[in-house]
Amino acid sequence: DQLPQKDKNKLIAERPQAEMSATNALQNIERLGNIAKELHDHPGLSGITGKINQYSALDVTPETRAARGLQSTMVKQIGLQALQAMRDASKTGGAVGQVTEREWPILQQSIAALDDAQATGDYQKALTNLQDQIKSSGERVRKAYEQTYGTLKYDPVPYTPQGRNTAEGKIGWDAAKEKRY
Repeated sequence: DQLPQKDKNKLIAERPQAEMSATNALQNIERLGNIAKELHDHPGLSGITGKINQYSALDVTPETRAARGLQSTMVKQIGLQALQAMRDASKTGGAVGQVTEREWPILQQSIAALDDAQATGDYQKALTNLQDQIKSSGERVRKAYEQTYGTLKYDPVPYTPQGRNTAEGKIGWDAAKEKRY
C-alpha cells in the first residue's frame, strides 16, 4: 500500500509473466523431484551404480535399463535447470552462450554429487540430498512469488513413474513383486 501508483501498475502488468514463470519453475522442480524419488527407490538402481555397474553395456535386465533411463533423464533435467538458473541470473542471457561442451557435464553435476561409480547406498544418499534441495527450491520459488503477489494458484502435475504400464496400472518389469508406486 505504500508503493507509488506507477510501481503498483508495473507489478500488475508483470503479474501474468511472474505467475507463468513461477508455475513453470515449480513444474520443472517437481518433475526433477519425482524422477529423483523414483530412481532412489528403483529396483534397478543397484545394477547401474558401483564401480563395475557404471557402464551402460552391463544394463542387461529391464530393471537396469529402466533405471539407466531415469538416471539419464534426471541428469538432463539437472543440466536444464542449472542452465535456466543462469538465464534467470543474467538479464541479457549472455552467460548462457559461454557454456562450452566441456563445461556442460560440470553444469549437470552442479546440483548434486551424483556419480554412478558410487556405491548404491551413497548414490541413494545423494538422491535424498537432491530431493531436499529440490523441495527447498520449490519453497523459495513459491515464497518469492507470494511475497509480491499473494497466493500462487498452482496444481501439481500428476506423475506416472516411467516403469509403470499406465493402461493396466502395473509396473512394467514385475508388477507382482514391485508395487512401490
